[in-house]
Amino acid sequence: MVFAKELNRGGAVVVAPFGFFGFIPGSQIGIKYDGDPEKMIGKKVKAKVLEVDQAKNRLVFSERLVSEPDKVGEEVDVIENLKLGDVFEAEIVRVEPFGIFVKVILDNKGMPLNLEGLVHISEVSWEKVSELSTMFKVKDKIKIKLISKDDGRLQFSLKRLSNDPWEKIEDKYPKDKEIEGEVVRIASFGALVKLETGVEGLIHISKLTGGVNFKEKDKVMVYIESIDVEKRKISLGIVETDKKNIIYK
Repeated sequence: MVFAKELNRGGAVVVAPFGFFGFIPGSQIGIKYDGDPEKMIGKKVKAKVLEVDQAKNRLVFSERLVSEPDKVGEEVDVIENLKLGDVFEAEIVRVEPFGIFVKVILDNKGMPLNLEGLVHISEVSWEKVSELSTMFKVKDKIKIKLISKDDGRLQFSLKRLSNDPWEKIEDKYPKDKEIEGEVVRIASFGALVKLETGVEGLIHISKLTGGVNFKEKDKVMVYIESIDVEKRKISLGIVETDKKNIIYK
C-alpha cells in the first residue's frame, strides 16, 4: 500500500512504507482510476513494485499489476513482439505540456488490446513546439512511430515519420550559399531565421546594425557563415544590396 501524494510529469508521486518516495506512471494506473493519476491523489493505493534502481534512487510502482494483473500479462507478451520503427494509427487520450498520451489498438489472439504510450514534446515535430494544446485535442487520430519500449513503457514519435531535415545539412547548405529565409523570432542575441521546416539559423545581434531592423515574418536574403552539426546551429550573414542593387556581404 502506498499513499498518492502529488502529481508529477506523467504520473503520481507516492510515499511507500518507511517513508520512501516512489512513482506510479500514468501507464501503470488502471481502470479503477480511469488511468488518470489525479484521481488517486490523497488516497492510499494498492500497488506492486515495478522497478528498483538504487543507483538512480528510483522506485517505480504499478497499480495495474494489482487491479488488472491478467491484462498486464497480456500486454507484456504483445509488447515483446513489437518492433522499433513500427507505425501505428493512434488516438490521443490526454494532452499535457510535456507531451501527448496516445492509445493504440492491437490484435491479441483475435481480441482487441488497448496499449497506451507517450509522444514526448521533443518528438512531435522537427520544428520547435511550445503549446501542444493548440495543436492537438483528445480523440484526435494520428500516425505514430514506435521508438522505445524499455521496461514496457511505450514511447512514440510523430516527427520521425519524416526524415530529419538536418541529415546531410552541410551538403544542402554549403558555406556562403545564399538563400531566402523567414524571420521567426527576434531575441536579445539576434534574429532567428527559418530556412526550411526544422532548420533555423541565427543572424547575430552584432550584424543587426546600420539601420538593419527586422520583424517576425519578414523575408530576408542570408548566406551560410558556418554550421555546427553536433549542436544543430547555423550562423547566418545578411546578403545586402546597395542603391544600385549590387549584392555584397
